[in-house]
Amino acid sequence: MSSLNQIVAKNIVKLRKKAGLSQLELVSCSDVAPEIISNIEHGIGNPELQTLDRIAGALGTPISELFEEEPCPSQLDILCEFLWENSRNKAEEK
Repeated sequence: MSSLNQIVAKNIVKLRKKAGLSQLELVSCSDVAPEIISNIEHGIGNPELQTLDRIAGALGTPISELFEEEPCPSQLDILCEFLWENSRNKAEEK
């Protein structure tokens, strides 16, 4: 299991990139200092809830999304992905 700081860091980076924002653009939109954004994205420190709320607002997402951990793929998901890739490769060979 990932630490909460790592989960928040990964989610903020993912959401920021999905929104097409650089760190500096996120700084501008959220009114959070650049070094704080950088530290949060590297999983360093313990940001205040208000800071995370401003970042979430700038990203247009509920703050709860910053804390969501991605589920691990099940073995069935892994098997399905393998079979899909295998069948696609065989189709390309023909």
